[in-house]
Amino acid sequence: MTAKEMKIKVFSLIEEYYPEQISLADDQDVRYKINGAINQIQMDLMKYKKIPFKYKTTIKKDNPVLLLNSIPNFYQLNKIPNVEYEIIGDYEIKFNVEKDTNVEVYYYKLPELMDLTFEATDTKTAEEVSAEYDESFEFELSTELQEIMPYGIAADLLKQDMISSYGKYFYERYLEMKNMIDSRKTISTATVTGGVDI
Repeated sequence: MTAKEMKIKVFSLIEEYYPEQISLADDQDVRYKINGAINQIQMDLMKYKKIPFKYKTTIKKDNPVLLLNSIPNFYQLNKIPNVEYEIIGDYEIKFNVEKDTNVEVYYYKLPELMDLTFEATDTKTAEEVSAEYDESFEFELSTELQEIMPYGIAADLLKQDMISSYGKYFYERYLEMKNMIDSRKTISTATVTGGVDI
């Protein structure tokens, strides 16, 4: 799903969708807040169904260390097959290699977050730049999580609305949908190194 499609869903939920406008919404406050709300909800939901990713690198025998912050959008380690390693603290992996070794690091990544501000160019307004960005930005979360996102985003956008209880309704619906997430993993692995013969 693109950011534009997500915004159409959210704006439709909160009755703020104006398809004739480039920004899709009439309320300036909502337009300014939505990208931040989207990022916040992505970061909340990504913990329920993590985004698997693979990173390939070469470990040098004279410095067999890989800093976790050098792995793109690193969130959590899954496995590194065919090589012995130890995680030191929460910031590096030390490998036991006798020569330069190519490794594949299987990990869970943070989702790409949306930009929060846009600048006008010589030929386009900031609004037009933002609209183009929304058309090209694709969410990495699972389809199931993407269908839950609009309720969390709507709740966040309407949390200050004291007159109606729409914000509360969308928040309760968001929590209800989160509780129904199927968190089963499709692939499970176990690695045993060393051991004792019995």
